[in-house]
Amino acid sequence: PLNAVERRGKWVRLQVEERALWLHLRMTGRVVHQPPDTWSSSDPPPRFSRWWGLLDDGARLDFLDPRRFGQMEFRPAEADEPGLGPDAWLN
Repeated sequence: PLNAVERRGKWVRLQVEERALWLHLRMTGRVVHQPPDTWSSSDPPPRFSRWWGLLDDGARLDFLDPRRFGQMEFRPAEADEPGLGPDAWLN
């Protein structure tokens, strides 16, 4: 299950059980949530989809990045942020 969604600098962190998915959207990346009744497994993936995942309720998350500048990293949940210092807005 998706436990938390957080922002750290320009990174978005999706906490999934013991792992964290870190996304940096760069210039053109975006994450799209599709409720279960708006897509089917026979549908082709959206244009520019670089990664997708299913949530427990059947909804789908797509990481769309037409220019392929975005980054994605799976890390252990307790691991530090990828190359980030303290957040200026929080500290």
